[in-house]
Amino acid sequence: LATDRHRGFIFDATKGIRIVPPLGIQNEAFDINNHSDVVGWTDLEPSYSWRHGFLFNESEGGQVTDLYSLSGFAGDSTAYAINDNRQVVGQSIGTASDTLHAFRYEFGSMMDLYTLSGGMVSLANGINDFGHTVDAVHVDTGL
Repeated sequence: LATDRHRGFIFDATKGIRIVPPLGIQNEAFDINNHSDVVGWTDLEPSYSWRHGFLFNESEGGQVTDLYSLSGFAGDSTAYAINDNRQVVGQSIGTASDTLHAFRYEFGSMMDLYTLSGGMVSLANGINDFGHTVDAVHVDTGL
């Protein structure tokens, strides 16, 4: 019995297609840097309902790093972008509440980028090699 699964992959003209291994049973890839590091989300074991951001490092033996979430293991995160300094940004469940917050991951640690004043939800979806992020925030304007 076949089951549909998401699979992230890398493609280039020299090596062709390479599957990014999931930590659970499926994943999606969203960005790649000039070192062929890939980021996205992966589900965990089938019994868990969480998805975590991941960093796949093809040049170091194909290691997949679980980025966890702002809430630790029990929570969701998605990594949307990576720069050539291996700084990762994305969105995760915030530590103080169940709202989604932008994050930056570097040196093995995830940092909450919070929201603007009055904002409830934030998302980081790009980062350049200077560490500048492109973020979005939902703000209730009362309209």
